[in-house]
Amino acid sequence: MLARMRHIEIHTVESEVDSISAFNTGLIPDVFYTGTCNGCGDDVGVLDESFEPYVVVLEDEDEWFLCLYCAESVTDPDENNVPTFVDPDDDEDLETFLF
Repeated sequence: MLARMRHIEIHTVESEVDSISAFNTGLIPDVFYTGTCNGCGDDVGVLDESFEPYVVVLEDEDEWFLCLYCAESVTDPDENNVPTFVDPDDDEDLETFLF
């Protein structure tokens, strides 16, 4: 169990224009960045004849990259993976939430 709250930033890079912006702000080391998704291992970034969108994930001093598919539950949630929130006015739900 975590003893502290984590702060994680997610930056989407969905096009070559986004790639230029990410480079200019220091998120990626090269405007033609090519990397590997830490989730599935697919190549992301500027490929031979295409661009594979990705996200840059930052946490404190760590950074990693995910393809849009692996990051989709956070960047584009649908009704199947959206968390449900507890109604604080419902005592039964509150007890369940507080364990």
